[in-house]
Amino acid sequence: MTSHRIARSRRSDRLEISFNGTKVEGYDGETVATCLLAAGFRSFGKGGVMQAAGRVYCAIGTCLQCVVTVDGERGTRACQTAVRPGMNVETDS
Repeated sequence: MTSHRIARSRRSDRLEISFNGTKVEGYDGETVATCLLAAGFRSFGKGGVMQAAGRVYCAIGTCLQCVVTVDGERGTRACQTAVRPGMNVETDS
């Protein structure tokens, strides 16, 4: 998958997470939402009232559009959760 990060930006340590079975590159200090957006994923949460695939909307943890399952824990806000090496992220159904 193509990265959508700024090419010359200074970054911390590289790490890898899994999103719905796909390996995704991330960096220490990023949120799950930032990591997924940079990897090209635009929809990953459960969505709002109509239950369509969610997106990052407010990015402050208020709207719940980006809720995912992280390491088996459902209801995790992707915009507020820091990535960890080996983290398993799945679309919350």
